[in-house]
Amino acid sequence: MSTVEAIRTLPTPPLSEGEKPVDYTLLRKNLETVSAKDTVHFERKMGETELSYFLPSRDSGVNDMYLHLGFRAQESTVAHSRVRLVWGILRLRHPLMSAHVEMHDYDDVRFVYPVPTSVDDILKGADANLEYRTQSKDELIDSYLNGPRTLSNSRLSYLVLSRASPYPGRSIPTPPHTPSPTDEPGAQVALATENQSEEGHNYELLICAMHFLGDGMALHTFANDFLGLLGSEKTELELEAQLSEEWKGRWGDNLNDASILPHPLEDNIPLPWTRFRRAAAAVDFQLSQQKLIGGHAFPRRKHPERRTIVPTISYPEDRTKAILKKCKANGVSISAALFAICNVAWARMSGGSREMPVLMYSALNLRPYFTVKQPAPWNSYWFLAIGYFNVILPNFLPGDKVEATFWHRARLAKEQSTKAAKNPMIVSRTHEMARERGERARGWAKEDDERANGTWVPPAKNVESEPKEPVLPPRAKVSSTALMGLSLLGNLDGIYKHANFPSIKLHTLTTGSRQRHGAMLLFGYTFAGKLWISLGYDENGFAEGVVDKFWTESIACVDEFLGQPNIPHTILATRSCALGCALTFTLTLTTSTTSMTTVFQTPTPLNRAGSTPAVPARPPYVPPRPPTDDFEKWFTEPTPNNRMLLALKSGIDSEIAWALDRICRLCPNEQFILSAIPGLADVLFEWPEWFICSGWIEITRVGTLFSLPQILERRKRHALEALFVLRNCAMNPVNAKDLAGRLRARDLILCALHRLPHDSDTNSEFLLYIIEFMQALSDELVLAPPDAPYLANPLPPLQNFSAASSNRPIIIACLGTLHLLMSNPANVAHLSAESPALDASLRYLPLSMDKPLQEAALNYLYSHLSHPPMSKAFLLHPRMASTLKVLVSILLAEQVEETVSIDITGPIYTAPADIVVTKNHELTSEELDSLVVMLEPQRCHQWMRFMFEPNSTGELTQVEFWNMYKDLFSQHQDRCPPLVASEVIKFVSVVFPQAQAMVLPGPPQKFVVRGVARRQDNFIDNRIRCLWNHSQCAVEPLSSPKELYDHVVQEHLGGDSSAIQCSWATCHRTLSRKDIRSHLLTHLPVTPRPREPKEMVTLPSAGYPQPIPDPTKRPLPPAPSAAITYQQAILDPPSNSLTALLCLRVLFRSAFASSDAAPRADEDHFGFPGIIEDTEEDVQEEIASGSDSEIEGERRGRKAFIGIRHLLERVTIRNETLMGWVAEMVDAGIMGTT
Repeated sequence: MSTVEAIRTLPTPPLSEGEKPVDYTLLRKNLETVSAKDTVHFERKMGETELSYFLPSRDSGVNDMYLHLGFRAQESTVAHSRVRLVWGILRLRHPLMSAHVEMHDYDDVRFVYPVPTSVDDILKGADANLEYRTQSKDELIDSYLNGPRTLSNSRLSYLVLSRASPYPGRSIPTPPHTPSPTDEPGAQVALATENQSEEGHNYELLICAMHFLGDGMALHTFANDFLGLLGSEKTELELEAQLSEEWKGRWGDNLNDASILPHPLEDNIPLPWTRFRRAAAAVDFQLSQQKLIGGHAFPRRKHPERRTIVPTISYPEDRTKAILKKCKANGVSISAALFAICNVAWARMSGGSREMPVLMYSALNLRPYFTVKQPAPWNSYWFLAIGYFNVILPNFLPGDKVEATFWHRARLAKEQSTKAAKNPMIVSRTHEMARERGERARGWAKEDDERANGTWVPPAKNVESEPKEPVLPPRAKVSSTALMGLSLLGNLDGIYKHANFPSIKLHTLTTGSRQRHGAMLLFGYTFAGKLWISLGYDENGFAEGVVDKFWTESIACVDEFLGQPNIPHTILATRSCALGCALTFTLTLTTSTTSMTTVFQTPTPLNRAGSTPAVPARPPYVPPRPPTDDFEKWFTEPTPNNRMLLALKSGIDSEIAWALDRICRLCPNEQFILSAIPGLADVLFEWPEWFICSGWIEITRVGTLFSLPQILERRKRHALEALFVLRNCAMNPVNAKDLAGRLRARDLILCALHRLPHDSDTNSEFLLYIIEFMQALSDELVLAPPDAPYLANPLPPLQNFSAASSNRPIIIACLGTLHLLMSNPANVAHLSAESPALDASLRYLPLSMDKPLQEAALNYLYSHLSHPPMSKAFLLHPRMASTLKVLVSILLAEQVEETVSIDITGPIYTAPADIVVTKNHELTSEELDSLVVMLEPQRCHQWMRFMFEPNSTGELTQVEFWNMYKDLFSQHQDRCPPLVASEVIKFVSVVFPQAQAMVLPGPPQKFVVRGVARRQDNFIDNRIRCLWNHSQCAVEPLSSPKELYDHVVQEHLGGDSSAIQCSWATCHRTLSRKDIRSHLLTHLPVTPRPREPKEMVTLPSAGYPQPIPDPTKRPLPPAPSAAITYQQAILDPPSNSLTALLCLRVLFRSAFASSDAAPRADEDHFGFPGIIEDTEEDVQEEIASGSDSEIEGERRGRKAFIGIRHLLERVTIRNETLMGWVAEMVDAGIMGTT
C-alpha cells in the first residue's frame, strides 16, 4: 500500500473529554430581511484643502493617518461579530468612510459614495475593511508606517484589531494559542499569566483613515464613539437592531441627494466675495506670509528608503499634575511650553545661525468658525477643519537666567497662538491658503506624473512679458524655512468618556501618519492622566545622530524646566533616548523571543549655563521573572519516552496542544535536532496528513456559513502547528537534509500542492507553510524528469499559485521556491518559455513599493533567463521591451547620487552702466534769490564764484563775460543798478587772483580773460527723446516719462478735433480724444529703476567700446558663472538593482550574440598586426547558422535596447566593472542595428 493510501486510511483522533457534538441550528442567525434597492452612487468634488492632501498621497500614502489605542478587555467584548456590527454602524453614520475616490483630472477628484442597499450590504463592507492580527503594538505601527500602503483610493478607512502572539519570535503569524491542560473542566489552579487574567487580555486597536477625510479631532471623536458602542452593555442582537433602525432612518426613502455628504472646508466657512474683499484678502494673506521668518532646519541626507520611527515618552500621573501646575503658575499651557522646549533644545545644540529666528508650525482647529451646519442625521464630523499657524522664537540663550528665558518664550508662543486663533481675517486667510495649497498640489502632481511617464519638460521662462510692478512694499528676501512641525492635541481625556465603556480599560494612545522622506512631527497630549510626548520622523532622512541628540536634549529640557522627576518616566521605543539625562528610567525593549523590562542608571551630565543640578532617583524594584517550562532538561531528552513525544502520541487534544506549544518554542533554536528524539518527525507528519486527506474538506464545508465546531478548530490548529514546527526545523541544514531524505515529506508536499485549492481562506495558511517547508528543502531536492507523472511534479501547482493567487505571502513563497529549484542545474529541463510563473514575475516586477514581492519576482526572472534557450526565447516575448524599461527603472529608482560641479568660468570684462554727461553750470533758484538781494560789488563777486572756477588754461572773451552779467542783472536793476563793463572785468582779478584781462595780438585783436573757466556740472544722461511726428520732434530729450507725457499732451494733442491720429514713430492709428491718452502710454517707456552707483555692464571682450549707440546690437558677453554639473553615484547598488542589472546583462548578450562573434573591422578597430579578419563572411555564416526565430529575437532585442538607451544613459554605478556593463549597453544602443 502506498504512502498516500496509508494517509487516507489514518483513523480520526477520538474526541477528548468534555467535548460534545454541536447543534448547528443554534448557530444560525435570524437577520431581518430588507428589500433590496437599486444601487445608487452619490458624488461630490473635493475642495482645495482636500485636494492638497489627496494628490501627494497617491504614490506612497503620505499623510495617511492612524490612531493606536492599547486596552484591556474580555475576549467576548472584541468578538469579530460584535466589532463588525459597531464598525458597520459608524461607517453608516459617516458616509465618507465607506466612499471611494475617482480622479478625472487634477482639479476634478470626487468622492463616490455607494448607497447601502441593506444591512447585509453594510456588514459586508465593514467585514472587508476589518482585520484581526497577532502583532504587537510596535509591529502594528511599523508595518503601517513603513510597510506596503494599507489604504487606497478604494479603501479610505480600515480597522485592525490585534492581540500579540504568544510566540513573539516567529516571523510568520501562527495559529492561536493552544489551551494548556489546566483549561480542562474541573481545573481550579489560579494562573497569574495574562491569558487567564480576570481583567481580560491586552488588545491593540489601529484605526486608519485618509487625511483628506478628516483631521485629528474627527479621528479621536470617532474612536470614542467606537469604544462607547463596543464597551456598552448592549448585546449583539441589540446592536444589530440599532444598525437596522439607523439604516431605515437614513435610507428608508429615495429623497436624498449628494448634499448628505459632508461639505468641504471652504464651503463650511463661506464668504460673500466681492472684488474689493478678494483684493483685500489677497493683500492681507501676502503680508501675513511675509512675516514668516525662519532660517533653521535639521541637516538632511539622501537615502533611497524612508523609515519612520516614533519614540514616545510618557510621564506618570503625579508627575503630569506637577508639570501642568507649574505651567499654569507661569501663565501658559503645556502646548506653549512644548514650543519653548523645542526652541531651547535646538539652541543648546548650537543649531544654525543665532541671528535668524526659529520657525515652527502647527495645526489650528477651525470647527468653531463654521457657519454651515448639516442637519441630523447627516451631521457627520468626518471632514477637514484645520488651518495652520506659525510660532517664531529667537535662536540664542543668555548665559544666566535660562529658566526665566524659557518661560518668557513659552508666553511668546502662547501669545502668537492666541493671535492666530483670534485674528479677524482668519476665514479669508484660510480660503487663500487653501487656494495656494491646491494650486501647488496640482502643479506638483502633474509634474510627478509626467516625470513618471518620461514626458516632463521644464517650463519655459516668458522673457517677453514685462515685469509687473509690485503691489506690496518692497522688502529684503529672507528665509522662511521651518525647523519642524508640532501637533498639539491638548487634553484627550476630555474627548474619551471612559465612564461610557467601563468594560474597556484604555492605557496607551499613539497617533501619527505616514510621512514623506525627511519629514518630522512632534506630538504632545495628555491621555489617561499622563503626559505623552512622541517624535515621528524618518530616521534615514536626517544626518546621523542629529535627531537623537535633539530628542535627548528635549527630554532633558522637560526635566529641567518642568520640574525634576521623583518617579521615573517610561520610554516607549526600541531606542535609548535618555543619553545625557540625569535620571533613572525604565526602558521597554522588545526582542526576538521575549519582552523584558530593564532599569538603567544614567550618569549625571555636565552642568549647563542656567541649568538645575539633577537629583538621582531611586531605582524601582523589579521582581524576578518566573522561569518558564520550555527549557528544562527533561523536555529534550533523546529517548523514545520523551515527555513531548508521548503527549503527541496520546491522542488527547489538551496533551497534543501542550506538546505542540512547547515544540513551537523550541524549534527556532538551531540546537534542536529532530533526529535526536526518535519518532518525533513521524508524529509531526500525522496531523498535516489528516488535514490534506479529509480535514480541509470538512472544515470548508462547515466553515462556509458557520464558525467551526471546537473539535474541528482544535484539529486544524494541531495541523498548522505541526506543520509550522516542520517548517521551522527545516531551516536548520541538519534537519533539512534529514527531512529531504524522507519519502513522507515529499509525499506531504506533493499531495498538499495538488489537492488543496489556493483560493480558499481555509487552506491559505497551511499552503503557505507547505511552500516554505519545500523552500527550506530546495537545496536538497532534485525534481523528477519532465515526462514523469503530473502528480509527481510540484512545479505546475507552484507556477499556477504564483500566477492566479491573490495571497501576497503565497506568491512570494512560490516565486522564491521556484527560484531556488531552477537555480539547480539538474532542474533546468523543467523551464518553459510559456511558464505562468514568468508571467507572474513580469506582472509584479513594477511594484517598487513592495520590495519583498519585487525581489522575489526579480530572483525568479534571473533564474529563468540564466538558461540560454530561455533568454533567447524571451526576446520574442511580447512584454520584453517593457520589461527592459522596468529593469532600468529599478536601477534608476534605487541609485543614490550626488551632484558634482566643476567651475569653468572665464575672465569677465565690465564697464560702468551709466553715461556721465558734463554741462555748464546754471544758477539754481536758491543761488539767484541770494544774489538778487545783494548790493554791488558784493553781488558781482558772489556771481563770479557761482558761475566760474579757476582754471590755468581756461579762457573767456571779455564780451562773453560782460554779456552774461548784463543779461542776468539787467532784469533786477530796480533793486541795484548793474556795474559797467570795465568794473566787471576789473573785479575778475579780485575774485580770482590768478586770472587777468589781456589783449591777444593779431588781426583782429581779441580781448579775453585768462585763468578762469565756466563751472561744470556732471550728471547721468538718462533722458528720453520724443518720437512724435514720426521721430521728427525737435524738442530736447526729457528726463523722465512723466515730462515726456506732459510734453506730448500739451504740444501735440492740442486742438478741438474729436479724432486724433497717433504719429509716434511708425504708429498711424486714429483714435478718439478720450482714448488717445491711454494709447499714448503704450509708447512711453516705464520709469527706469534707480541704478546702483557701482552697477556695471558686462562686455564681450576687453577694450570693447562702451557706450555704443544701440546696446541691443552688442554681442553676448560670456556667462558670469559657468560650471559643468553632473551626477555621480555615492553608494553601491542594493541587491534588487544588482539582480536587475544581471537580467539586463543576460538579455543584452543574447540580443547582440551574432554581432559579438565578429566585431566590425574599420578604421576604429585596432587588431593585432598581420591578422586578416574576414568579418563579413563570418557574420554571414553565423547568421545563416541560426534559425529564423532566433534572428527575429535578436532583431527585436537590439531594437528594444536602442529604445532604452536614453534611460541607460541616466544610470550611474560606483563600481567600474558594473558601470562598464552599462556603458557597453549604451554604446550598443547607439551603434546597434535593428
